[in-house]
Amino acid sequence: MENTSAGILVGWGTDLDRQMFERFPGLEFAARNEVGQSNIESLKEATINSAKFVGEDHLRGTIKVGKYADLAVFSGNPDEDMSAMKNLPKYVFREGALLVSNL
Repeated sequence: MENTSAGILVGWGTDLDRQMFERFPGLEFAARNEVGQSNIESLKEATINSAKFVGEDHLRGTIKVGKYADLAVFSGNPDEDMSAMKNLPKYVFREGALLVSNL
């Protein structure tokens, strides 16, 4: 179920507040996984595709030299096991600075 094969760019947005995010982390990943979307496609939609939607793919959405170092670091390997996204991130970085540590 890859939307890009149909030429459709799909990104993510949210109406969850921080409280809901903390109660149900990874909810969107789980929902898309349940309807048959691949882990890789979900990760792309949440990162590079969303950056393209807002015209900032030259600044964020992938890890490359010269881009902002906005990162969420999770335990596990979500490209193989999306359940890794059901936990809060271990670290969150914004422009390279540590913003959150959940150790």
